[in-house]
Amino acid sequence: MSRVKSPSAFEKLSTEHARKQLETLTKQLATLAQDWKESRRGAVLAMAASAMLSAALAKPQEMQAPLNDTKSAEVRIVSSEFRYATAKVWVTAGRPVTLVLDNSGAETEHGIFLPAFGFRLMAKTGEINRKSVVFDKPGEYEFACDLPGHREAGMKGTLIVSAP
Repeated sequence: MSRVKSPSAFEKLSTEHARKQLETLTKQLATLAQDWKESRRGAVLAMAASAMLSAALAKPQEMQAPLNDTKSAEVRIVSSEFRYATAKVWVTAGRPVTLVLDNSGAETEHGIFLPAFGFRLMAKTGEINRKSVVFDKPGEYEFACDLPGHREAGMKGTLIVSAP
């Protein structure tokens, strides 16, 4: 006998949020497509639209290593102008995790700075960088791009470290 698991409240909210983001970005993409037809900057506008759509479709992830696993779990955070997708990240305290900063579609350098842990990861335009770490203190911590003006423009997120 199989059981059907009903979606959690978080999954419902995530799905609704993703749908609304997709609707908004579809409208923005249509506007960019019209601008593309009317300008010589078509390639730049198409890349911007692609980056916006990719960022919007990324959903918050929960990456937790099994209790007996010593391998590092991997969490990918995509950076763009000026936001993160995923802006909310879950990890388990005491377990190794590799944070991957995907800046391949961004037009400028970005980073992730977690002041509570002294953790910093930077990626130049077009780069993807990774760094392994163990977060040992359960709680919620803000991370942000600490380049001048980026955090103020909205480039921040939350790391949630749960007890093992």
